[in-house]
This record gives sequence, C-alpha cells and structure tokens, in this order.
Amino acid sequence: MGHKPWRKPISDFSWSFLPNGTLHIIDHNLGGMSVTNDAENVLGAIDGALRAEYGKTLNEIEKITYQDSEGQVDGLYWSEDEFKGFVPGS
Repeated sequence: MGHKPWRKPISDFSWSFLPNGTLHIIDHNLGGMSVTNDAENVLGAIDGALRAEYGKTLNEIEKITYQDSEGQVDGLYWSEDEFKGFVPGS
C-alpha cells in the first residue's frame, strides 16, 4: 500500500522512542481532541515525520504505546500504512 494523506491532527501530543525501540506517544490534554479519538491522524502525522526525517515508516516500528490524559498506557496497532485499532494494557 502507498502512503496516504492524513488530516492534520487536532490532538495535543508529543512522541519519542523509548530505549527499547517502542514509539511512545503522550496525550497532553491541552484542549484539543484526545489521542484516543484522533489516533488515525496522530499516527498518520508521525508516519509522515518518520518518512521525512528518518526514512522509516510506522510499518517498521514493532510496538507503539500511548499515555492518555489520565495516565493510562495502551497500545496502538498500525499495519500496512493504516491505523488498525487499540491494544489495551500494552
């Protein structure tokens, strides 16, 4: 599948790689939509940044986690250039 365009996320978030290679996203809850409700666009934007800055795609990342505004950490499943769903308790 080819890279598809994404709507700019309206979530307030940051992301980084943990030492074990996990991509970790934090929802900052500054008044925008939650990462939970904007996950497809958040991941699409991160995928675009990875392609532009590192020559990688989210398809190459083994594990993606996010911390919601209440501190709960769950997983996000991305495959074949699209968001597939949530992985509770990752």
